[in-house]
Amino acid sequence: MKKKAAYLFIACCLLVTKFYGQQPIMVSYQKSTANDSLLVNATIAAGTKAGTLMLVAKTSVDYKSDTLFLPIIDSSSYFLLLVPEEYRTGYLQLKAFFYPQVFKVTGKVLDKIKNKNINALVMIAGNQSIYNKELQLADDNSFALPSLVFDTKASLMFKYTESETKDHPEVMIRQSPIASDFTTPLSIDTIALQVSAAALNNGVATKAALPDFSKIPSTDSSDKFKMLNSVVVVGKKKSNAEKFNDQYVSPLFQDINERVIDVMDDPSARSGADFINYIQRYLPVRAGADKYGITALYWRGIQTKVFFIDEISVDINQLISINLADIAIIKGFPPPYTLARNGNGGAIAIYTKRGEFKTPDTIDNKWLYSLKGYSPAIHTLFSSN
Repeated sequence: MKKKAAYLFIACCLLVTKFYGQQPIMVSYQKSTANDSLLVNATIAAGTKAGTLMLVAKTSVDYKSDTLFLPIIDSSSYFLLLVPEEYRTGYLQLKAFFYPQVFKVTGKVLDKIKNKNINALVMIAGNQSIYNKELQLADDNSFALPSLVFDTKASLMFKYTESETKDHPEVMIRQSPIASDFTTPLSIDTIALQVSAAALNNGVATKAALPDFSKIPSTDSSDKFKMLNSVVVVGKKKSNAEKFNDQYVSPLFQDINERVIDVMDDPSARSGADFINYIQRYLPVRAGADKYGITALYWRGIQTKVFFIDEISVDINQLISINLADIAIIKGFPPPYTLARNGNGGAIAIYTKRGEFKTPDTIDNKWLYSLKGYSPAIHTLFSSN
């Protein structure tokens, strides 16, 4: 909101400063009178090494928590935390941690083909490449990518630059820093979200008046407080298909027009149906035969010729032979599918179960990874719960 009077910040509490190699970082916050947002500011001294700030927020409402990772690169960085309406009462505990390193990826190639070079590609939303280079491998086939700064998520793919026998190497990676790398908190503060009318009139809520988070009183109150009607936050619990899509689907296979079939939570997928009959229940495709008498799928009357399994291009025979019990989700991309040749009839992508969704005895890809990026500069707290 453009008007300066839209937000009257009633608290500006400086949190405890911690030194890393004589390089200070200071974290402070300001809370809006409507209790719908917190403005967090991280300030580092000139010459301080860029790093990562981890914020852990806990609410007294249902005792939910949220962890954010934020890049600290400039001398002063601001982040806006939106508080959904159902969490605007009670108290919020905020912890801050700092690690003097920006996100980076290290790893090792497990099955390098002799005299073959390996390329790494990092893609973010919008099919934008932020890294696409040949890897420099150490004697033990280990490598390190440069520091990466991106929001939300990215896809990391490895490929042999030239190989007649195998397109992708087996690679093991580690992304750091992770939560366990942050050990000593910079600061701990408890914030009262529902403030009395008297405190609002005085324009200040003192830190001394804030209760111990471990002794949270009832949130029932008759005190009046002002709400900003322009801020409306609606959230819902993610389905398994949505969680899988967030973790394992690369930006190249994210499309506003896509149609997603959640096979994991569909009991009919375990009824013994074959793939061709199953997919016709959920996508506007029909099975038929091509001019050679081979099984084919048609979307809007045009033959579908583009198929993927775990984002690897395959033919329809490989698609037909897959076991439905091994499939997590199916994506249908309506025609025309412009990211591949012969895409006039659309495309169909199958994703097999992996990670927490994995079926016993199935094998994860070792060349395609989903990287977790930094939290957005504007983040809705507890939205992933």
